[in-house]
Amino acid sequence: MKWALRQKVNVAILGTFLLIAAIFIAIELPFQQRSMQSAMKQKEMLLKSIVDRDQEPLANEIFEDRKRAMALRLVQMRKVEGIVNIAVYDKAGTLLLNEGENPDRPNLIPANLPQPPATSLIRQDQIADMKILIFVQAIEVVHECIGFIRIDYSLAEIERQQRQSYLIFGGLLGSIFVILLVVLNYILSRVVIHPISSLRDAMLRMKSGALGDQVEVKSEDEIGDLTTAFNRMSVDLADSYLQIESQNRDLRESEDKFRLTFNFSPDAVNISRMDDGLYVDISEGFIRATGFTREDVIGRTPLELDIWHDPADLKQLVLGLQENGFVENLEAQFRRKDGSLVTGLLSARVISLKGVAHIISITRDITERKEREKELLKIEKLESLGVLAGGIAHDFNNILTGIKGNISIAKVFLDIADKSYKPLAEAEKASVRAGELAHQLLTFARGGDPIKKVVSPQHLIKEALSFTLRGSKIKAIVDIPDSIHALEADEGQISQVFYNLIINATQAMPGGGELTVTAQNEILADKNSLSLPPGEYIRLTFADQGCGISADDLKRIFDPYFTTKSTGNGLGLASVHSIIKRHDGYIGVNSTVGKGTTFIIYLPSLGEVDKIFQTDITPQETGGHKGGSILVMDDEEMIRDIAAAMLTHLGYEVTTCASGEKAIELYKASVESGTPFLTVIMDLTIPGGLGGKEAAEQILSFFPKACLLVSSGYSNDPIMSNFQEYGFSGAIAKPYNIHEFEEVLGSLPAH
Repeated sequence: MKWALRQKVNVAILGTFLLIAAIFIAIELPFQQRSMQSAMKQKEMLLKSIVDRDQEPLANEIFEDRKRAMALRLVQMRKVEGIVNIAVYDKAGTLLLNEGENPDRPNLIPANLPQPPATSLIRQDQIADMKILIFVQAIEVVHECIGFIRIDYSLAEIERQQRQSYLIFGGLLGSIFVILLVVLNYILSRVVIHPISSLRDAMLRMKSGALGDQVEVKSEDEIGDLTTAFNRMSVDLADSYLQIESQNRDLRESEDKFRLTFNFSPDAVNISRMDDGLYVDISEGFIRATGFTREDVIGRTPLELDIWHDPADLKQLVLGLQENGFVENLEAQFRRKDGSLVTGLLSARVISLKGVAHIISITRDITERKEREKELLKIEKLESLGVLAGGIAHDFNNILTGIKGNISIAKVFLDIADKSYKPLAEAEKASVRAGELAHQLLTFARGGDPIKKVVSPQHLIKEALSFTLRGSKIKAIVDIPDSIHALEADEGQISQVFYNLIINATQAMPGGGELTVTAQNEILADKNSLSLPPGEYIRLTFADQGCGISADDLKRIFDPYFTTKSTGNGLGLASVHSIIKRHDGYIGVNSTVGKGTTFIIYLPSLGEVDKIFQTDITPQETGGHKGGSILVMDDEEMIRDIAAAMLTHLGYEVTTCASGEKAIELYKASVESGTPFLTVIMDLTIPGGLGGKEAAEQILSFFPKACLLVSSGYSNDPIMSNFQEYGFSGAIAKPYNIHEFEEVLGSLPAH
């Protein structure tokens, strides 16, 4: 094991301290022993003085057998601190009286009696966990022994003092060691270790290439001399290195050029001769991009390999090199070894190698970028169209409201047998179909954002198939397992996707055929080929056996207003694409002319099977209103007029206004007059003023029980679907007719 200098110093300090500690201990132990002996001697003298003081009275009491007086005397003697037991014996060692902590004191044996000429015996013993000093003294009368007295004295206090002395001595030694360690470490660090560490760090930096690095000289001793010598050596090495670098710079630059160009570039790099285009060298990036090996390419020309897809691009490259000596960012398509095409961005320059003109070219594969650009352009087109479509659909719905409303009023006044009734009914149906077209336009608008909830794809697909294929010659083959996961999606929009795809399949198979619909759960990894976030998805396929789609048309099928059908409007698949994108999914298509088409959809799933949630619904008491005062707020005069006509026919008194501000003013006035409006029908969007949402907030802030209805041409607006969350009591979408008005007003809660 390699020891650092500081570790070695610490070991040396520890050894020195242990040696010093051993010397101190050797001196201290005899001292402690002498102290112990001195303390014992003092205790012996104390006990002897106690016995000598009471020996004569005690002898008389033993001689006269006065045990009561003897007992009182022993009690008084035992009051001396440290005495734990006193016993009196006759001259044969038989116990006469005992006072203390050992009531069963045994008789004295000869070994515990002082032998003449000695009159006392002192020894140490252990009783239980207590160390004691035993003092036995002969009791004499006229130099004749008539008995003995034994005193047991506890040595606990002496031992405690001795332990305390040892602890003080140990603590003193430990403190000395810590102080010695800190002081010596500090001194050695400053004087030896830090300068040597600085030299070591400088040498490591020098090894890493920091030649000429200098270390500060902090002393004039041997270490200072060593530092000075190191600094001189560092300067000499730096000078030598610069000289070598100067001599080899040209060679290294040449090597770096090829190393950077061929080994580190992810792009396709090649060098070819200027006069005949013969390939001289290619990079690994060239091999990866084209699929050709070095053996395929070196010594051959681009024309032999048929790499250039469009010869005009090659001519543009040659012309640019001849005129300018370089070409930058030439976009061209190249043919790989397997025949597939890639799009590249090429830059080339004329260079001289051994006096011969060569071309070095670097081509970056931008195929994926071009595809992303196409996709982004498509999304931008859809988004810009969405803004336009939303405005058109809104205005279109307002116009349809006037048409549909007037037709519904006219029908009320006509008998069903009237000749005008059927044309009016057909016109009303046409306005309904026009409303459906406006609904498709709204898919592109801001109002078409998905209103998501948990839905079952299995249920939606089966419902769409049942409705769309009823009465057709198409046979549906459905392969959707019960384990398919649920979606969090806009039920209406996803249903629209399924309806459009199924309708496309039926139109592609006018003579009948099979439509296969499958679904499966999939997990997409990070950086997948679909460019979707990683996670759990549902993969849906709709495969028909129809006429198929040509390669040129396949590129444009999701473009708005692109259609190959004489009766189509070009919004079906564009709506599908927009809805799938709004749901963070992916849609792709594969098709072969004459064999059929397959649409592939990926949608994020919840990762679990759909669960049926039942909600207890408390039926509301409907008002069944017939008559009353209603306020209609809409910026379109035609809408106000038709709404007023419908409501008047239904028996209501109608007041109209064109702005949210006026609606607030009129509602306040109706409340103050004691006849508040039965309800207020509020247009959601008012250009340049307060719309229905903002006006409703202000009315409800003053009158929380106000009954408000929201109306809008944006049927997909979240407020229309979740009107309760915004304080409205109901909603009616434009275009509407008199029956829809009657139904909505009849469903309002009674007041």
